[in-house]
Amino acid sequence: MIIRDFYFGAWTIVEKGVKYTISEGKLKLDVNTVYLNELKEEYAVSHKAIFEQVRLLIRKVNESR
Repeated sequence: MIIRDFYFGAWTIVEKGVKYTISEGKLKLDVNTVYLNELKEEYAVSHKAIFEQVRLLIRKVNESR
């Protein structure tokens, strides 16, 4: 599965041990749709809020330049 949310991708790789490949400018996780949905649900209740805060902080820092 191609992943555009690199925070989610990093979480699945580091915390869940999901195998991945990077090719043609895309991050691909080696998971099926069922497992991907389970991961997304777990991520949403565990880490997503923290990573959304990181995005917000990065945006604010960049806007202040």
